[in-house]
Amino acid sequence: MAHLLDMQKKSLLRLDHFIKDIVDHSRNTRLPVDIESVDFEKLLQATFEQLQFLENGSRIRKNISVKQKGEFHTASSRLEIILNNLISNSLKYSDLRKEDPFIEVQIKCNSTSAEIRVSDNGEGIPADAKPRIFDMFYRATANSSGSGLGLYIVKQAIQKINGTISVHSEYGKGTEFIVVIPNFLANDKKKLLTAQEIVH
Repeated sequence: MAHLLDMQKKSLLRLDHFIKDIVDHSRNTRLPVDIESVDFEKLLQATFEQLQFLENGSRIRKNISVKQKGEFHTASSRLEIILNNLISNSLKYSDLRKEDPFIEVQIKCNSTSAEIRVSDNGEGIPADAKPRIFDMFYRATANSSGSGLGLYIVKQAIQKINGTISVHSEYGKGTEFIVVIPNFLANDKKKLLTAQEIVH
């Protein structure tokens, strides 16, 4: 009976993740790019609170470093999607067999840009899977319980705010995602809108 309940719980979690991914995709596609001031520390705190009940999340050490100089402006709704997906991936694909499983989030931002690094010592990504990890519905590992939409949505959200993303990973050792996004102050909003019209 306990085994069946566990299977039911996992099925419901998969369904919940899938629905969340679909909602994120819809939000990213349809909502306007509204620029507003962002407090990275508060945003990170809210992200980890949302993910606190993720399976095995309490067993992983979390290192967080935020160095924010002055005001930073971007689309907070997109930033929320990006952080939520990258951090949840690090938690989901952690390697609990290691002595000290961890996730590290480092954010540095100034008047021109922000650099976000999300790294871990989890499962890592197989070399042959790296070129396709941002493809829609692609799953890099057979152990994945996700929809295959998470990283696709991340890349789309980053493009919406004129950012870039890169990944460094070694299978069995860990992964690091590096996101760089511009700081759009009030006088840059028109520039962002023009850029988005070019992209789409």
